[in-house]
Amino acid sequence: MSKFFIADPIHINRKNFGSLYEYFEESKAHTIFNEERQNWISLFGDYSAHQEQLNEELLHLQSLTQDELFNLTVLEINIFKVARAEILSLLITRSTIINTPLPATRREIFNYIFNTEKETLLLNMAAAIQWINHWATTIKKYNPKFVLVFSGSLIYARTLLELLKNSAPRAFVLESFFTGSDNYIEEKYEPIANNSNLKFKAYYRSLGSNDSPAERDRNRNKAVNKILSGTNKNVVQPLESKEKLFKNNQKTVLITGQVLNDFSLLEHKDLGLNSLCFYKEIIRKVLSETDLNVIFKAHPWERKKKNITTPLTFNELSSHFETNEKGYNSSERLLILEDYNIKSIFRQTEYVLGLNSQALLEAAFEGFQPIQFANAFYGNLGFTSDYSLEKVDDFIDDLKAGKVPSRLGLAQYRSYEEFITKALQFSLVSAFPSGKIMLKTIFNITPHITLISKQAQNAKPQETKAAAPKQTVQPEKTSQSAQPAKPTKPVQPAKPTKPAQPVTAPAPAQTPASSEKNPDSKSKKKWGKFFKSPKKFFLDSKNKKIRWLHHFFWSLS
Repeated sequence: MSKFFIADPIHINRKNFGSLYEYFEESKAHTIFNEERQNWISLFGDYSAHQEQLNEELLHLQSLTQDELFNLTVLEINIFKVARAEILSLLITRSTIINTPLPATRREIFNYIFNTEKETLLLNMAAAIQWINHWATTIKKYNPKFVLVFSGSLIYARTLLELLKNSAPRAFVLESFFTGSDNYIEEKYEPIANNSNLKFKAYYRSLGSNDSPAERDRNRNKAVNKILSGTNKNVVQPLESKEKLFKNNQKTVLITGQVLNDFSLLEHKDLGLNSLCFYKEIIRKVLSETDLNVIFKAHPWERKKKNITTPLTFNELSSHFETNEKGYNSSERLLILEDYNIKSIFRQTEYVLGLNSQALLEAAFEGFQPIQFANAFYGNLGFTSDYSLEKVDDFIDDLKAGKVPSRLGLAQYRSYEEFITKALQFSLVSAFPSGKIMLKTIFNITPHITLISKQAQNAKPQETKAAAPKQTVQPEKTSQSAQPAKPTKPVQPAKPTKPAQPVTAPAPAQTPASSEKNPDSKSKKKWGKFFKSPKKFFLDSKNKKIRWLHHFFWSLS
């Protein structure tokens, strides 16, 4: 029976991952739900209320120099590395950093936080040390086969993933897709935000590669239906509107905003990016260097997001461009919206751009060729225009030269259909019962087969000349003259079984050695397994450094 350890039952719940829970029940899996330190899981960098419990670690950290802090490791895990994203999820919302582009290296980020927010830095690093020690004990105690975490960016999850890199249990990271009823469940040892396995070209090409044209059409239609019936859990769309948004007749570019402390932004290049700085730059350049209108659509989830709880991006941009209204000529060409139906905006838009938001996938479904600037995992697959944060000027030049496509051509739309088919039918897991089929492939639980010993395998039935069936020797009748009974002809004792042609029962210590004596046979079996089922060959490997290669093979079973 396979053992699952659910590290974060708050987020990995039955409501969001229904098929996963049904799978647990039907496969009779042994599930362990983490119940310890639950109130530490979603603090998003604010550990001030737990300072007393962190006192021992804090005292140690306070005694270290700046260099020692940056290089500090526990159980070979760098403490700042696993705490960085969660620290930024708090600090990026503060006035000290909100208008500042993030530094370009991890060391520069560390130095900046050390100099401006040292207390927050030390509290988060202390929490990371506690989590590492806690997980080391917990994993040893339960020894699960599978460990499930949500997102992978918070300290509780990042420390666990780093620890599992050198342990036997396999780590799976879970997250939701924009359809609302499909989820990422991927084996990985790093955060999943904008980091799906779909970005790996070999894995991507392998998905559905054996489909016939008829099967491909069926799967494409199923994927399209999933998008049509999808509902974003974080955003309730207001009613559609036919109101004309601009009085002029210029073309319009829509910028899709993301939540300021969204981990898909904070995990960018394992450093993070300040989306507010990017939005200000690109709005300013579009307004000042082109005649396009600009609509910025802020994300309503900021009102509910931990550490924000206000329309922060909306307020900051509104204030910035109202103050500089004349300089940017923004009064008639810029609209900053929040609670507005996205399809109503699409109808009045020519271009849609963003960082790496999944909203760009929705735009592609509506026929736009989305423009992405932050290494989106779905970028460079034939249906997006791709730029980097440093190439905003190149984008403006291309825009003015008419080189940026507004709508998907037929070939580009086919590429988009291919993407959603591969993602929704062969990679993501439906929250509905149909998702259980995919889960069987992902976890690949097969009945355990015990190995027989070498002795039992080789031993031939002994042909011991059977001691002729034991005859019951009946006492002979004595003659009347009471002569001693003539001894019956002694029953030939069964010929002492020839010391059974030694089926040499090897001494216990020799059993494992038998495989060493015949390396050819062992390697022959391994090669046989590889050619028969390469996916299972890599999946069963004890070596974690090659086990991940199973992603590049499709199960034939």
